[in-house]
Amino acid sequence: MDPTAIATFLFGSVALPIFFWLRPSTNVRGWVRNTVGVAGGAALLYLVALFTLIGACSMKWNVPHPVFLAIFAFAGLGIAQLAWMHVKGGGVPPTTSSATPTPVLAGPAPSISQSTTGAQSPTVVGPANITYNYAPPPFGPSPEEMKYRGRLADEISASRKSLDRSRNRWYTFSVEGNRPEAEKNWKEAETRMHQSAALLRTKVSATAETEFLQIQAGEPLAHPNLLRPHLPDGAAISEMWNRVTRLQKIEQRVRNGTEPIVHPPPSP
Repeated sequence: MDPTAIATFLFGSVALPIFFWLRPSTNVRGWVRNTVGVAGGAALLYLVALFTLIGACSMKWNVPHPVFLAIFAFAGLGIAQLAWMHVKGGGVPPTTSSATPTPVLAGPAPSISQSTTGAQSPTVVGPANITYNYAPPPFGPSPEEMKYRGRLADEISASRKSLDRSRNRWYTFSVEGNRPEAEKNWKEAETRMHQSAALLRTKVSATAETEFLQIQAGEPLAHPNLLRPHLPDGAAISEMWNRVTRLQKIEQRVRNGTEPIVHPPPSP
């Protein structure tokens, strides 16, 4: 056998095991591993080409040069790819894990008091101070305000009933044709109306006062008798009737807590 082939075989047999032994070691310089890997790969590549020719000659095959070069090229590419993967990896096989590594904190684990306030860590994004066990304020009026709302709704109810009684007497005398009494109760109803408006303005809101006083478009006639031709104040009676209805709706909203009011209440 050719002495060169024997020397190449022995070198490859020694160089490749040394390369695979040095590859996982992190104490060996990278150029040493690379040099041994390239030399062992070249020796192995030479052996593949040599054995290909020896095999072809022993079997009396006339191997054309293109075929020999193709076999040599494929084998060389495969060996070079394996050698490059080992050299490129630096001896540390890659790990396929999608999980983010958990950072290791030095020292004992920090403890957080859930009943205190303090400065955050610089790595925390957010306000400079945080408060633990923070409870948002309760939604809606407080119990104290609801008690006051009940008293205020009773006051509005009393004013509404006084206005309604004046309106009812006005309506009755007007339908009966008693104009002097109708005119008298008309003025009395207007006085009660202004008193109710002042109550809303002082203790509820100016918006509620406007809702109570302003004539609403599209309001129906309060009673069919108000269409009688001899009732000169039929339209005014219907408007006052509807004001009583609107005042009752405001009273209900004050009582259930949905109508804004002046609170704390104004001093008497």
